[in-house]
Amino acid sequence: MPKATLGDIEFSVVSKENKNLKVNATEKPVEKGQDISDHVKKKPTILTLDGIIVGENAQINMEQLEKYQQEGEVLTYVGRNILDNVVIESFTEITDSSIANGFKFNMTIKQIRIAESQTVEIQQPVVKRQTKPVTNKGRQQPTETTGIDYIEAETDFIERLKSNNDPVPFLTPEQKAVKNIKEGNYIDVSAIDIYKSISG
Repeated sequence: MPKATLGDIEFSVVSKENKNLKVNATEKPVEKGQDISDHVKKKPTILTLDGIIVGENAQINMEQLEKYQQEGEVLTYVGRNILDNVVIESFTEITDSSIANGFKFNMTIKQIRIAESQTVEIQQPVVKRQTKPVTNKGRQQPTETTGIDYIEAETDFIERLKSNNDPVPFLTPEQKAVKNIKEGNYIDVSAIDIYKSISG
């Protein structure tokens, strides 16, 4: 018959296994017809072992069991019962004259639940921004009315009056200056009128 093991440790003898199963049941009233299992929560399984470890590696095995306990190593026990994911909750070494090259032990191992975490990838929503199309109009020159434009407009006004054979009405000083410049009468044009006619 195969010997019982815990992790990498093989026990010489396991004389007793006490399996303890418990649940937590609700103390609140349960409605008639409701599933009772929804109000019962299973507790971790606890196994108590009595056994013996003997041989030239007995001291090494004992130290390894102590290390398992202190570091909380998660182990598998294989014996009359088989339990995965157990840790050593308590360990007692018993030495007496009946065992020359080993020791008796009493151990309690407890099954634990291991939760598995899952990674979920969350897609970021794509936000479309509405933008007006950009039209390249090239380099734009600012619009500015110059004195030359003013003179040309006034000259066109006077020419249209002459073409209709109508008498020239009362002219503003600026229009008069334009007319004098057009007809070559520079003597009658004051400096102010020339400046106004050019600068607009």
